[in-house]
Amino acid sequence: MPRHRAPQLLATIAVGCTITTISPESPAFETQVESETTAQGYQVRNIWGDPILSRRRYLQTLGLHITDIGKDETTESSNVSKAKGPDVSFHMRLRLDADFGVQPPELSHEYNPANFVPGLQRGPFDLMYGYFEIRNLANGLLSARAGRQYVIDALGWWSFDGVLARVDLPIYVGIEAYGGFEQRSGLPLSTGRFESGGVWRGDRTSIDAFTYPEFLKAGIAPTHGFVVESIGIPVVHGKIAYRRVWNTGAVVTNPFSDEQSSGPATTDGARISQERVGGSLDAVVDGIGAARSGLIYDLYRSQVTSWYGAVDGYVSSSITAGVDVDRVIPTFDGDSIWNWFTTEPTTTLLGRVDVGFTRRLRGSIAGGVRWVDVDLPDMDGSEKPDASTSNSSTSSSSASSSAMLDLLGRVSLRHDMRSGHVGVAGLTDRGERGSRDGFDVFAEQAIEERFLLSGRAGLYDWRDDLTPDKSTTSFGYMLGTGYRIGRVTTARLEWEHDVNGLVGQRYRVLASLQLLVNR
Repeated sequence: MPRHRAPQLLATIAVGCTITTISPESPAFETQVESETTAQGYQVRNIWGDPILSRRRYLQTLGLHITDIGKDETTESSNVSKAKGPDVSFHMRLRLDADFGVQPPELSHEYNPANFVPGLQRGPFDLMYGYFEIRNLANGLLSARAGRQYVIDALGWWSFDGVLARVDLPIYVGIEAYGGFEQRSGLPLSTGRFESGGVWRGDRTSIDAFTYPEFLKAGIAPTHGFVVESIGIPVVHGKIAYRRVWNTGAVVTNPFSDEQSSGPATTDGARISQERVGGSLDAVVDGIGAARSGLIYDLYRSQVTSWYGAVDGYVSSSITAGVDVDRVIPTFDGDSIWNWFTTEPTTTLLGRVDVGFTRRLRGSIAGGVRWVDVDLPDMDGSEKPDASTSNSSTSSSSASSSAMLDLLGRVSLRHDMRSGHVGVAGLTDRGERGSRDGFDVFAEQAIEERFLLSGRAGLYDWRDDLTPDKSTTSFGYMLGTGYRIGRVTTARLEWEHDVNGLVGQRYRVLASLQLLVNR
């Protein structure tokens, strides 16, 4: 989409939605329009010096929510409960994230192959979500959604285009089943933020077969899954989720094929992108504490790739203490070459205490350890397996396991005032690989409930033992102001300046406008 037309399209949609909200002839439904506009200009340079990149970015989001579709106003006036009939609604949010600093050579491979960046877009237009939802079918037992939607379950955040149906049984069990296509980069109105990592996909329309063979052509990704959860049970809430996604289209299996052929070696057909099952179990006892746990089992890898547990105790009305532990093993899309390599699990154990000293003053402190399991080659000089016949499983037998340990510390203090707050937050990470230490001081104050003033300053130091020349100290600050135009409309302006020994000076100016229209 041309960069000068995309903002006009969003503005047209916004005006149309606003007109809808104020039209006296509109049928009985409730509408809400949300808009957020952010413009920023900034300069960056890499750690080797030039070039200095001057960027100008424009971010626009537009949300539309229509509820009580088809409700009869006469029914409302007769005091008949809305719950007696189906509840139909529509929800949508659009996002335009344009970077006007992107230069034409970065977008053209034919004329500027040295500067070309595959998949780069000057103004990507994204339909974040857009779906119809119907609730309260079969006396409240059934509900359904159709369109682009988010899924939040034991497997994490995810997005797909399709249909989701839910049934709430009268036996404390809710069941969701869905099917459709995963949202993928390179497809219309889509981004790749929710697809599995380890693969570079996008639109290859203008690129020949031998150029960037590792940049894969996006194809549709059929998917299905289900969720089973407990509902209405006191204290305990459990959830089990399953998801499977297929890859389609051609994928390069050997990017170094003979250039005299028609192109790199590929394979096609349906194949696994991801297949996982996960579960979570939470328990909350009022006045005593809470416990949370969960895990994810990757069926493609035949391995538990993530698990976590947390316990909170309500020591008093103003003190909460807890312990968190989690373990994560990196996972990748089924088409990714990274599946061939060994992955190293990371485990974090953290204890924390949150204290309310007064009604306005709160503080927290946390500390713990983080360790990464690594396989180190034996140093006894023994003969290693031949590389041509070994694989990741056999070669791991000639390595010894070890752990790289980090000590973690966190502290924060915040004081809430009548129309603002001030606070400080600090951290320290120290281990065999290096260290990171620093703190932030921040404040925000409203004047006469209209004008806003805010500021933040931070000082951080990090040391990298593997690359000592990249160790440095960084200082940055932000100054901001704002004005509340209305109860739900706010304009803000921020100036940010950061400096360190690696990249020198960095600057950013950010302006934003938040708008909400209700009827």
